[in-house]
Amino acid sequence: MQGKIVNIVPKESSRYDPKYPSIYDHGYGKASGCFGIKCGHKLYPYIKGVSHNFQKQYDPKEAIEKQKIRQKQRYYECNIRHLKYDLDLARRQNDVSSDQRLSS
Repeated sequence: MQGKIVNIVPKESSRYDPKYPSIYDHGYGKASGCFGIKCGHKLYPYIKGVSHNFQKQYDPKEAIEKQKIRQKQRYYECNIRHLKYDLDLARRQNDVSSDQRLSS
């Protein structure tokens, strides 16, 4: 949705322009939707025939691929934290076999 023109009114409104999707199609008003928790989208005014869209345009397929890479990275980081925690516990309990297994 970032960098695109959207209606900020519901589809039932007389001001709704069917050429553009509604912000409500993107989960507006929900915690997991647009402008919800951790949302980084921004709205800029758009006047038809006057305004120009200078927002960076993203390829959806590329954005999905980058997200998959980031998720994999977070997965690895989480596993490393858990292993370090387990290693610390093994060392505190003087568990030599677990210490050797987790250290390698």
